[in-house]
Amino acid sequence: MATFVLCDGAFGGAWAWREVEKELIKQGHVVFSLTLTGLGDRNHLLTPDINLETHITDVVNTILFEDLNNVYLVGHSYGGGVIIGTADQLLNRISKLIFFDALILEDNQSINDLYPESFVKQTKEIVQSKGEGFRLPRPDSGPIYNTDHPFKTFEQKIKLMNKAELRQIPRAFINCTQKSSHPVLEPINKFADRAKQERWEYIEISAGHNAHWEKPVELAKIFINLTGTNAVYDIQP
Repeated sequence: MATFVLCDGAFGGAWAWREVEKELIKQGHVVFSLTLTGLGDRNHLLTPDINLETHITDVVNTILFEDLNNVYLVGHSYGGGVIIGTADQLLNRISKLIFFDALILEDNQSINDLYPESFVKQTKEIVQSKGEGFRLPRPDSGPIYNTDHPFKTFEQKIKLMNKAELRQIPRAFINCTQKSSHPVLEPINKFADRAKQERWEYIEISAGHNAHWEKPVELAKIFINLTGTNAVYDIQP
């Protein structure tokens, strides 16, 4: 039995993991699917004060208050930056970091730092004109449960206090090979290449960026394989 903590990306929430969670529980695992402050069913808490540190604290406190150990910590997309910050504070409680088509932050780096200045400028203009200066409006396309995202979470630079120890935590990268060529997803391909070069555990899934909606059972099986706790699933098509 393994313990999974699942952190979604921008605009999302615990709802996005519903089918993945069902499969993991069916296979005997413990799952905590998180909704970060200001998102999903917690969108009533959206304020200009929410930043990256707020979201890291959401995950840290879940692990501490639930007294979780040997955690397989999963971050999707924007959530990759959140789980790096979480692991930095809870080194001894994390068994593996699983970056699911995710962004990855280094010390003193923000999510916006991963994108060209022109793209960030355009995004800021949208936040100012349509998001009251503090929230990025949810995409017009996508699930009805998507909510506006606090923009300060993209602006705040992460502060990592245990960089050497953090590098010792095993890492895996799940690359969604059928994602679109949208500019917001371009940096993820660079992290996928880095994962292969640095010989992380690297897995590909033939799905779009949101494989947890498209292929939840297959994704759950990949998660389980990464723990080594069950007989290995055959995840080939």
